[in-house]
Amino acid sequence: NVLTGHGSVGEAIGRHNDIDAVSFTGSTEVGALFMRYSGESNLKTIGLEMGGKSPFIILDDAKIDDNLIEHAVTSAFWNGGQNCSANMRQIVDKKVKDDFLQKVLEKTKTLKVGKPLDPQTDMGSMVSEEHLNRRSEEHTSELQSLVNLVCRLLLEKKKKIKR
Repeated sequence: NVLTGHGSVGEAIGRHNDIDAVSFTGSTEVGALFMRYSGESNLKTIGLEMGGKSPFIILDDAKIDDNLIEHAVTSAFWNGGQNCSANMRQIVDKKVKDDFLQKVLEKTKTLKVGKPLDPQTDMGSMVSEEHLNRRSEEHTSELQSLVNLVCRLLLEKKKKIKR
């Protein structure tokens, strides 16, 4: 389940003795609270995603339409992805993954890279050379992870075919 709400919702979940695990995405401050709630209740498992880039989560019942794709692409590329709330990680259920990826790729091909102050530009330059280099290193790591994933998927598919 994905639950949203104010702090009282998170605290109720974090302290509830019948809940055995919590996965939280948000600030480091609130993540620390979940750890405290776990220690003060039933020592439930806590999975934390704190700081860093925000995930864009697509569940299996999502309608993969133009509106969703527009938000997925805009949230990742707005301001060149140079803000803490950029949704650089797209977490997509495998049931809708292929459709989602195809439409995101089509949309990103239409983005215009250019001068940041030009209203026709979708994505401008990086803020500094240091930032460009850091992002290049991150993309190299992300690309390697993607290559590893594709290789694993191909191996799994090959194993299924042989059966």
